[in-house]
Amino acid sequence: MCCQLITTACYYTIWTLFILQEYQQLECALMCIYLELFYTELTHVRNLKVMKHVFCQPMKEDPAIPDDFVTLLFPNIDDMIELHGKSAAVVYSCNHF
Repeated sequence: MCCQLITTACYYTIWTLFILQEYQQLECALMCIYLELFYTELTHVRNLKVMKHVFCQPMKEDPAIPDDFVTLLFPNIDDMIELHGKSAAVVYSCNHF
């Protein structure tokens, strides 16, 4: 049974929509929640990496910007990337495809 209401609310790849069509309505809702968690974690990790490479590293290399200031702005960016990367891996390992 195709759950069109839920699949149209989820903006994912064609592959994801194909998989969602195979599930009953409740399973579709649960799958949408799962996919939202997974893609949110992946997006968050990507955004953290962009912040690190576009802002943090150039600021650390700039001699005019004190290291204390950069540490104040980005106190634990590496830990956050690691933590959310592991979170995305855990969410991915819970898939039911």
